[in-house]
Amino acid sequence: ALLRDVPLDDRERVLLHWLDAHDDKMRSALAAELCELYAEPGHVEIGRPLAQRCLSCHAGAPPVPFGRPDACVSCHRRIPAQWAGSAHGQSLSHLQLKTIDPATREAKWMDFGPVRGITCTECHRPLSPDTGPASAASRPQGCPFAFRPVTSPMESCLRCHAATHRQWLAWRKGVQPRRATWPPGHLDLRYRGDTRGCVDCHMRRPRRPDGPHPRDHRWAARRDVDLLREGIDIQVRRPRGDGQGQKVRLVLTNLSGHAYPAGSRRRALQVYAGAAAGGEPPLIATLAPRRPGLLHVAAPGSQQGANTQPALAPGEQRSFDVSVAASAEAVAWRVVYCRNLLQPGSYSVEILSGTVRLGG
Repeated sequence: ALLRDVPLDDRERVLLHWLDAHDDKMRSALAAELCELYAEPGHVEIGRPLAQRCLSCHAGAPPVPFGRPDACVSCHRRIPAQWAGSAHGQSLSHLQLKTIDPATREAKWMDFGPVRGITCTECHRPLSPDTGPASAASRPQGCPFAFRPVTSPMESCLRCHAATHRQWLAWRKGVQPRRATWPPGHLDLRYRGDTRGCVDCHMRRPRRPDGPHPRDHRWAARRDVDLLREGIDIQVRRPRGDGQGQKVRLVLTNLSGHAYPAGSRRRALQVYAGAAAGGEPPLIATLAPRRPGLLHVAAPGSQQGANTQPALAPGEQRSFDVSVAASAEAVAWRVVYCRNLLQPGSYSVEILSGTVRLGG
């Protein structure tokens, strides 16, 4: 209320300063959650300070020489093509910010200019725009540009994915369930010692027999169904000592190195299960990250569902019991990944499904 009549840019500077001071004092990361705090489409009064904070991740660090991939294309032809269709290459396509046009006093979409997304120089930083003296270590063979000393890929990811990085650190310290090499279909729930980082899963090297190749710059994630399937396992069991009724137990195990699903509270994992002969099985649980922001009540026809639970923590197992009529012969189940549970009709994909027979 005190800032109500303050010019928008000045107001945002005060609020952002308060968020940063809060984080310094409380050792939290509230300022890093601006994407969640401003996730609702009703926010239209956005000024330059807040927009620039958004762009610090969605478009990378402030522009540097060769900030666009054009200079890299002549030598690295395949990688820019991979980048162009990736979530990083299109990181501004879903950043829809509205502001007030000072001339018309009407809301309009912000124009980010020629910036398209997170480019090569966010991870590969040239030292200067010229080809002056540089050490051999900073100048790759045959490349006209000298680069800053190489940093860990994890450091580049951490700058914008701090919450997921904290989850990864917890996973490194605890048990790391994985699929057993033998017998097939079983899990090793006591494994430790997995040293994989972000790029090992999200930027794999092509499996080719003719020597080393650059990592895949498509940054496999939510639209890579194989990667989604690798990150989670489901076991279907009959509960012991339950002699009444027809019941099965679905056991989900998180095999990824972070929460599943990870990221925004709009992501969701939806579990469906019910009698196989009853048509589409009903939704029994929705798993979504717990992040700051407004609480949402499921609207009629929405994908959220009544039983909303936290996302699976790294290495966590969670069980769901499903009861069906005594006449049911089988139970069908599905696990669906949903990109935005607050937007019905948003991209979703089935990653696991099956049927288990009852009786006998």
